[in-house]
Order: sequence, then C-alpha cells, then structure tokens
Amino acid sequence: MKKVKQGKRGTFSRLFNRRLSHWLYRTLVQLLERKCEEEGIQLVVKDPFKTSQFCSSCNRWDRRNRKGDRFRCVHCGYLAHADHNAAHNLELLGVAGVYGLRSYLSSKS
Repeated sequence: MKKVKQGKRGTFSRLFNRRLSHWLYRTLVQLLERKCEEEGIQLVVKDPFKTSQFCSSCNRWDRRNRKGDRFRCVHCGYLAHADHNAAHNLELLGVAGVYGLRSYLSSKS
C-alpha cells in the first residue's frame, strides 16, 4: 500500500484548487468587511498590481527592483523589504485617493 500517490500531482484538479483558493479569499474579505463595519472603520480597496516593484522613494517602476523579499531600486538605490515598500505604495494610493498605480501615475502627469 505504499506509494499510492506516486506520479500524481494531487487529489484535486488545478481548476478546483484555484476555485477553492478564491472562495477562501472571498470569505476572508467578507469577514473583514463585516468586522470593519461593526467597528466603524472605513475599508478602502486598492489595486496591489506592481506595488512591490514600484519605488516609494523615486516613484519609478522597474521589474528588476524586486528579487524575492528584497527591494532595491535600480534607479535611485533605495533598499527595503519588498512587502514594506509595497505597503508604503498602497498607503500612497490611499492618500492620493486613486485605485491603482496606473491612475496615480497618470494623475501626476
């Protein structure tokens, strides 16, 4: 009875796993929305697209900026943890009152 699953990727299909992971995410979002409403906290959704590759110091984007957990701007040399830099960028989007980096950059021009 050993090696029953040898050569198999898993018990569920890729499509089923993807649907399951999105369901769990949506459940978490609904729980967070409910908690924020109960506590009187405003929940604002922002687009996280490319926020960990965008430099919060010089406001320039380059895919080479992020390597694993490390963020190092190829333009100005700013060094930080990639998630910390992304959090700063999401905060910037909140202050600027825009949904994502694309609309933020176009509003600056």
